[in-house]
Amino acid sequence: MTQLLEKAIHIISGMKEKEQDYIASLILDEYLRDQKWEKSFLDSEVALDKLSQEANDEFQSGKTELLSF
Repeated sequence: MTQLLEKAIHIISGMKEKEQDYIASLILDEYLRDQKWEKSFLDSEVALDKLSQEANDEFQSGKTELLSF
């Protein structure tokens, strides 16, 4: 455990139980939110890789055309 986390726990341990539960719920909510975002980004990375490969395959096989502006 890091020194900063130990310090935070020491401070929190002196608080009332209701305050401890509130801070614990904040920490857990933030952690779970981060986990959800990480999974979402990993899932989108797989989808983007697939789309990129499909676009590259179409380009390599001549199924694309250049855009002119």
